[in-house]
Amino acid sequence: MSNFERCWKEWLESHGLPTGRCGDDIALNSAWRHPELPGEFSFDWRFGVGPKVPPEPRILFWRPPGQTELEKLTRKKLFAIASSRMGRRFDGLENWIAALRTAICEIYRQGQGIVTAEGTSTHLFVERMAELLHLPTVVLRAMPERPTQSWFEQFSTKNSTPQQFSLSRNAVDVYWTPVGPGPFAAENESLIDFAILSGADAVRLLAVRGKQNTYRSVSTRLKQNFVAGDVWLLRDESMTSKSIREELIELGAVDWVLRGSLSDDLDGERRNSPGVDVLRASEIPGIENYLVHSTRTPSLNPRKLLSNQEIDRLLFKQTLDDAGPLSGLLRILADGWLRGGTELLPGSLPMVSWTEHPLPRLRELRVYRKHLARWDFEPFGIAVKRERLAELGARRVTYFDDESFQVIAPEEKAFGQRAGSQIGDEWVDWTCEREWRFLGDLNLSLLSPSEALIFVGDMASAQIVAPYSRWPVVLVD
Repeated sequence: MSNFERCWKEWLESHGLPTGRCGDDIALNSAWRHPELPGEFSFDWRFGVGPKVPPEPRILFWRPPGQTELEKLTRKKLFAIASSRMGRRFDGLENWIAALRTAICEIYRQGQGIVTAEGTSTHLFVERMAELLHLPTVVLRAMPERPTQSWFEQFSTKNSTPQQFSLSRNAVDVYWTPVGPGPFAAENESLIDFAILSGADAVRLLAVRGKQNTYRSVSTRLKQNFVAGDVWLLRDESMTSKSIREELIELGAVDWVLRGSLSDDLDGERRNSPGVDVLRASEIPGIENYLVHSTRTPSLNPRKLLSNQEIDRLLFKQTLDDAGPLSGLLRILADGWLRGGTELLPGSLPMVSWTEHPLPRLRELRVYRKHLARWDFEPFGIAVKRERLAELGARRVTYFDDESFQVIAPEEKAFGQRAGSQIGDEWVDWTCEREWRFLGDLNLSLLSPSEALIFVGDMASAQIVAPYSRWPVVLVD
């Protein structure tokens, strides 16, 4: 029994799946069927078509039945757009976004295809743009940790819609799971990065930060499977150090220079746009009677699903200076709802947080939370008259010491908060936030133009927001 056959049999047995006839026609660059499971299996995400994968079985791939387009698609030249992780903020990623967009447009122009995997740093953007361009796409998705026979069989049910499916009409899904040993077997992320970067026909690298997953995968490809000009590396020393860039170029990568500043055009549009009448928050009569909700900078988390609108703004706005709290504010205005979250209170009911701190002095609260990698109380958001919000169900938070908080009634915990807590080496006093909470999602259509305000931190943002707001837009000093 070969190593491939042994891995296949051991995987079936360890997951409690029927072994059927094991060992028949199983090889590295081939696809085979299981007599009791639908679809096809392979140790190669291209199922035997295209470049050979590394010479040992480390990932098992499965394609659901009925995907007749996969073989045709994998015969195209398939590109991978790869990057090291860029942190949790969008700030400063102008070239990263522009290069990604440029690469996909060139792939589209050539009539070729793309491969991407859920959870990788570029996936949300690649999949969305491929959908918009109807670009042929192979999407690699992780199987459940222990897939059952019924999980496989759900894909065979006529007209069934599995939980995970590709958004693009021109995409096919391939599912994967780690099996067997390998040089990167300790990290599943490394496995799928390596599989994509070794199996794609060409690679466009946006960033290589340090000698971690992306570096190891692409350098191995360049050493073992060198084809002149098939790996391009974006030149940007804020994302890839000069030493790493030179080392990869020495191995055969192509120095990729992105021409022009894409943010200049939009800056010009803003300078030439008509003015918007904006009052300062301090000039609004009764401003002290408003409760304030600040939007936050979205996290660049490849496992967190961003809305198509947020992704589209990042892909096509050509600048990221409004990709922080302003992006969140625009999403709220377009959606018409202020959605409750549980991010800071896991296990609690979804809620929207407010402060009764006066809006003109909001910047006094602005603070960087290291454990969240973001700023809180940014000068962007919505303010609603306290009386109206209370009518809709908002309540003031009661602050407790640790001992008292442990014994308050469960139904009151939604409106309770520890007065302070230790976070890392910092003691945080939460009472200064003077918090109110609204449980659930707030329907903004319930607020008349005289009951709310939209606030921003600068005039340029006011010009962007005003066309989308039926409430007055004010400037926070």
